[in-house]
This record gives sequence, C-alpha cells and structure tokens, in this order.
Amino acid sequence: MLWFIIRTLIVGLLAGYGAAKLNHMDTSDWKKNLLLGVAGSFLGGFLGTLIGIKSINIIGSVLISTAGACLVIWIARKIS
Repeated sequence: MLWFIIRTLIVGLLAGYGAAKLNHMDTSDWKKNLLLGVAGSFLGGFLGTLIGIKSINIIGSVLISTAGACLVIWIARKIS
C-alpha cells in the first residue's frame, strides 16, 4: 500500500511536470503539478482501459498519465 502511494506521487509529479511543459505553463509549482498529474493519471488510466491501452511499467504509467494531464488542461481551458 505504501509503495502504491509513493509510486502514484512520483508518477503524478512527472506527469504533471511533463504536461505543464508541453502546454507551455509554469512548471515551478510542484503542488499544482502533483494535482494535475494525479488527475491526469486517473483520466488517462480510465480512457486507456476503455480503448485497450494498459501500462505494465512506470514509464508507460508516466506516458498515459501525461496524456491524461494534457486532456485535463485542455478541458480546463475550454471550460474557462
């Protein structure tokens, strides 16, 4: 259980940083990157299972989470 939480935090930070960098946003706020990455990992994991994409290692998790975080940014920009 502890390793799952640590892995989720690491993947969230990396995915949030990557998505912020890809969308030309400020990457210095680690809290925002963490929240963005964790939200992206949930969205990316959900959409990935719908279309049949599954990650088997941490690199795949970061890629799927980054894609999900980019979708979260896109949705947030469309709403506001």
